[in-house]
Amino acid sequence: MTPKRLCLLGCVLMLFQVSCSPGVSGFGKHSFKKDEILVSIERTPCMGTCPVYLASIYQGGLVKYTGKKNTNRKGQWQAQLEKHQIRSLKQLIRSSGISRSDSAYVNPLLADYPGLNLQVRSTHAMRIIRVMEVNPPAHVSGFAHAIDSLLESLSWMRVDSGSKSTD
Repeated sequence: MTPKRLCLLGCVLMLFQVSCSPGVSGFGKHSFKKDEILVSIERTPCMGTCPVYLASIYQGGLVKYTGKKNTNRKGQWQAQLEKHQIRSLKQLIRSSGISRSDSAYVNPLLADYPGLNLQVRSTHAMRIIRVMEVNPPAHVSGFAHAIDSLLESLSWMRVDSGSKSTD
């Protein structure tokens, strides 16, 4: 199976899993389940030293991170957002225009360029955005940078060994 199909299958499975879970948290006028994904960011490989990871931020503030390659955190990690961070993230989603983005910004001539996959839940629906472009729109790259900065600011707990890291 190609990496593209694996990624698509993973996204579909995550959406299915999330849609079958209990718990409710408000977002604007709509209510969502606490264990639904609010934002996920995936950085995909290149032939160089690009970081490769997947991070998912859930409505209730749980953050799950899987570091795969060229990252300070390899393996499974978790962190917890504070309530004010969840509110700020939801405000960023509303104000950034990310939910109105195209679903793909891809240059087919870039064979060895790191990819970016975003899932963003707004009051309307889950938006999936795929980026493999040198100069994506500023609101998309800015949103991804904000999520990366948020991830870097968290105190992480390694899931398999229980050791704490602030890397």
